[in-house]
Amino acid sequence: MAFLVIFNEDGAPVDDDLRGLWPACAGRVERASAGAPQLAMFLSNPAEAGDAGRARHEQAGKDDAHDASLHGLELIGRIRLDRRDDIRAALGAPASASDAALCLRAYGRWGDDCVDHLRGDFCFVLWDAPRRRLFCARDQLGVRPLFHAQANGRWVIGDSLDVVARASRLTNELDDAWIADFLLEPFCQDFERTVYSHVKRLPQAHLLIASRDGGAIRRYWSLEIETPLFLQRPQEYLDRFHETLARAVRDRLPPGTVGVTMSGGLDSTTLAAKAVEVAGDAARVVAFTSHYERLIQDDEARFSALVAARLGLSQKFAAMDHICELHAEAPHLPTAEPGGPTAKAPARQAIETDMARQTTVWLFGEGPDNALTFEWLSYLRWLAGQGDWRRFAGAVGRYIRDKPPRDWMRVLEAPGRLARRIDGAPPNDPPPWIDADFARRAGLAERRTQRLATASHPWRPAAMRSFASPVWQRLFEHIDPVIAGSALDYRHPYLDLDVLTFMLATPPIPWARRKRLIRDAMRGRLPDEILARDKTPLAVDPLAVAARAATPRPLSANAALSRYVDAARLQIDDAAPPAVQSLEKVRLLDAWLRDRPR
Repeated sequence: MAFLVIFNEDGAPVDDDLRGLWPACAGRVERASAGAPQLAMFLSNPAEAGDAGRARHEQAGKDDAHDASLHGLELIGRIRLDRRDDIRAALGAPASASDAALCLRAYGRWGDDCVDHLRGDFCFVLWDAPRRRLFCARDQLGVRPLFHAQANGRWVIGDSLDVVARASRLTNELDDAWIADFLLEPFCQDFERTVYSHVKRLPQAHLLIASRDGGAIRRYWSLEIETPLFLQRPQEYLDRFHETLARAVRDRLPPGTVGVTMSGGLDSTTLAAKAVEVAGDAARVVAFTSHYERLIQDDEARFSALVAARLGLSQKFAAMDHICELHAEAPHLPTAEPGGPTAKAPARQAIETDMARQTTVWLFGEGPDNALTFEWLSYLRWLAGQGDWRRFAGAVGRYIRDKPPRDWMRVLEAPGRLARRIDGAPPNDPPPWIDADFARRAGLAERRTQRLATASHPWRPAAMRSFASPVWQRLFEHIDPVIAGSALDYRHPYLDLDVLTFMLATPPIPWARRKRLIRDAMRGRLPDEILARDKTPLAVDPLAVAARAATPRPLSANAALSRYVDAARLQIDDAAPPAVQSLEKVRLLDAWLRDRPR
C-alpha cells in the first residue's frame, strides 16, 4: 500500500487507530503528517515494494524558511515527473529536490494552476494549512490512481481502493451500475465509479479540493488536437518522432538497468531500440518476451529474438501456456474489486518474480495503435471542408498509390463483412441469467444501449475517442504497483504528452497507414522482418482456451450472488468463448461477494 489521508471538515481530531483497516501485506504503517489535528496522513511501504510502490511525504524544510509561500504546506503522494530540469529551473529549486518537493514548490508558486506546469505519472494530496483545505490531483492520463470517499464531514483519500473503502467504512452499499458493466462489458463505462456506491475514483486530469465548505471536483486538462501538423519535408516528421520519443525515454530511465516488455511487433521493439540509444549501452537494457507454444499459434518469440540479436540485448522468454492454465485452475485471491488485479496470483507471480530479478522499471509499449489509427476518410472530408484542395488532391493520390492490392480486395468484400457484422450484432437485451430485478434496478437495458462518452473530432474521431475511453484506466490499474501489489514499475514513453500529441497531430495520410511514421523512422535501426510485419493480434483469447479445458469451479451457495445472477439459467456447459468469459466473470463476482470486506 502507499498512502492514505483523513480529513475532518469540522476540525475534530483524527483517530490514529486504523488497525484492521490495512491489509496484512501493507507492512509498517506510519503517520507522516505533523500538521493540524483534523488531518492525518499515513504511509505504508511494504518491504517487498519497489520504488514505484513507495509514497513520499514532503513539507517545507529549513532551506525553505525564507519562502513564505511554502509555510504550512505538506504533501503526500506517488510522483514521477517528466521534464524535471525545466520545472526545477522555473522554480529555482536545487538539483537534489525530489519530485514531491517540486510539486510542493509548484503549488507554492502557482497555486491551483500548478498542475498546468506538471507532467508525468502522479497522484498526490496536499494540505494547505493557511487555507485549511486539501488539494488533490491526478495526472493527465490517469497513470496513477486516486480514490476518495466522504460522509458526515469526513474525507478519506488515497491510492488504494481497498484501504480507502475500509477506512471510510462505506463498504455496505454496492454500485449496481459498476457490477452490471463488470458482468456484461469489458470494463466499467464510467470513470468515477467503483464497486462501492460511496467510494469514487478521481478521474484522470481532475482536481479534488476539500475544505470545511465541502468538496469540489474539476477537470484541469483535456487532450486537444486542432489541426494537422504540416511540415515541409517528410524527414522532419521522422526527426521529430526520434526527438520526442528519445526525450520521453530519457525521462523514464532509472539510474541502472531498464527493462522493455518486448513482443515481436513494431512498437515495443522501437522502444527497445530507443532505450539502447538513450542509455548508450545495450548492457543497461533487458527485454522480456511472453509467448505461447501450445494454446495458440504465436511467432512473437522468433521475431523478438531477431531484434534482441540486432540490438545486443539480454532477453528472457516466458511460455504463457502453463501460466494461463494456472490462472484457469487457481483459487480466488482477494482483490479490491471483482476481477481486479493481484500480483499474488500464481500466474502473475511466476512472471513478475523473474522480471524483478532483472530490474523493477519496465517500459511498456501501448499507445501507437490508438494514436496512429488510419482515419483516411475523416481526414479527406476535413480537407475538403477546409477547401484545402491542394492537400486534398495530394492525399487522395498518396492514398491510391500506397494502397496495396490486398487492401483493394478488402474494399470489394466490405459489403459482405458489414452484413455479417450487423447480423451478428449482440442484442441489447440482458442475457437470461441476469436477475430480472437487478436488470431493472440498474437500468440495464438502457445502459447497454449507451455509448462511451465520445470525443467529437473532425479528422481524428476514432483516435480521440479511444483516448477518452475508460479502457486506459483499467490498463493502468492492472499494472499499478499499489492496486496490484506488484514490485514492478511500468512506464509509458508513447503516452508522454509530447509524443502522444505529436502522433495524433501527424496527417493520417500517409503517416498512419500501417503506422508508417514509426516504420519509416526505424528503417536501418530494426530488422527488415519487423518493419515488413503487419500488426498481428491474437486470433483467440488464450485464457478462454485454457478455461475451456480447465475443471469448472462451482459457484458457492452465497445468497448475495442471487441479487445479480439467476444461477439456474447459466449455461455451464457452453464452450463458446463469450459463454466461457461470462461464466468466469460470474465466478469472480461470486468469490468476491463471499470474501469482501464488510
